[in-house]
Amino acid sequence: MRKRVYIALAVLLVMLAGVIGWQGLREREPVYQGKRLSRWVKDYALVFRLPPNAAPSTPNADEAVRQIGTNAIPTLLRMLRAKDSPLKDKLVALAQRQHIIKIEYTPAEQWNGAAPFAFGVLGAKAQSAVPALIEIANRNISFDSQSSAIMALGFIGPSAKEAVPSLPGWATNANAEVREISIIGLGEIGAEPDRVVPALIHALHDPDAEVQGKAAWALGKLRPDAKVAVPALVEFLKDTRADEQADRLRAIEALGFIGPSAKEAVPSLLEWATNADPNVRHYAIEALGEIHAELGRVVPVLIRALQDPEPWVRPYATNALKAIDPEAAAKAGVK
Repeated sequence: MRKRVYIALAVLLVMLAGVIGWQGLREREPVYQGKRLSRWVKDYALVFRLPPNAAPSTPNADEAVRQIGTNAIPTLLRMLRAKDSPLKDKLVALAQRQHIIKIEYTPAEQWNGAAPFAFGVLGAKAQSAVPALIEIANRNISFDSQSSAIMALGFIGPSAKEAVPSLPGWATNANAEVREISIIGLGEIGAEPDRVVPALIHALHDPDAEVQGKAAWALGKLRPDAKVAVPALVEFLKDTRADEQADRLRAIEALGFIGPSAKEAVPSLLEWATNADPNVRHYAIEALGEIHAELGRVVPVLIRALQDPEPWVRPYATNALKAIDPEAAAKAGVK
């Protein structure tokens, strides 16, 4: 009886292996150095197993994707459309309980998550995939599929500007992670500021702190094109919801990136330049140097910052002072 059970299980596992193999091979994949593209791209799936602060390193996969080029796009899109059925999940769970037949299996969510990194390697070369990525994101096959398609658009960068009309809509998705990824995409693509900046200003008030911080970061990516967001960024800095240091630093940095058009923020930045936190002082001092406005009020603050209690903050004051008032810098003994 036990032998029959083992045989039946073996047959079932063989059938499962055949189904999985057929699904992976039903369309021919490009090959590099004797390995199919999916074998290379699978390296990116390992990124999700790293500790949060670890830097992923996938040079072999990157080189394979670069060499395969745009021929990789059909396979990558297929990975983004992948979704495991409940039946397959049950069969795989059953298979993992036995040790008779070893089956290599990669869940659909890992293929979903790996594909954007390959699109990131292709960058602008993947522009032809943008319509399909928009379609995948709109279909919302699964959370992983949708969020990964949006992430891929951001990784493609400015060449994915065709997606800009869709991104503000995804940035109001019920799922905070989808909103966050969409906001990042808007910053990475950096197109159509008249359409994008209002969406990012709205996201500064998102109920999720991570979304707020990414909105501030994205406004900085738009640089002078985000000048109408200066009042909102200044208000964001005052808001008690902006109590995460990383979010505050992103907002201050964004004001600096906006540059002279952000002169309205100078009074606020002068306050932050004397904050108890040295990181905040450093970012505020840098921003004041980039905005290059209201020198009568800014220069004395920078001169005092030359003697900041944290030695590593002082060079930022030196650089800012030399940039906006070389004469005052010389008088202060800055070389």
